Amino acid sequence: MALGLALALPHRKVAAFDGDGSLLLNLGSLATIANQQPKNLIHVVFDNECYESSRGAPTATAGRTDLTAIARGAGFANAVTVNTVSDFATEFLRALKADDLYFILAKVEVGAGDVPAAALDSAENKYLFVRYIEKSENLKILTSTLSRASEPRAR
Repeated sequence: MALGLALALPHRKVAAFDGDGSLLLNLGSLATIANQQPKNLIHVVFDNECYESSRGAPTATAGRTDLTAIARGAGFANAVTVNTVSDFATEFLRALKADDLYFILAKVEVGAGDVPAAALDSAENKYLFVRYIEKSENLKILTSTLSRASEPRAR
């Protein structure tokens, strides 16, 4: 989704926030992103070295796997690993100011914060996001199925 946004809105900076487990299950996304080279995309991966959603089973990054090296191998020229909040802030600000594709791997501790459940379901969240993009970019993305029904059919 972030790649699509970055390509569709090249004048806006787009940040994707990912987890190590999620990225490991879709490593091909790194090659796809790197081959497109969107200069407005920052791919941030929070690496806690485990699958939190499955009771903390270790990911490959708890062993020898280095996602930053994989990102470089896929074609990210700007790929860094950070271990502190200060280093993260420095690298993220560098990426925000730059006109280039970035990959930032942030090593983090295991554990989830005490955060309440989202008040929105995923469908409602999607529509709010799309409506925000429509309004801020002054364009139409979604159209009503009623308006399509009234249009003449092509033969």
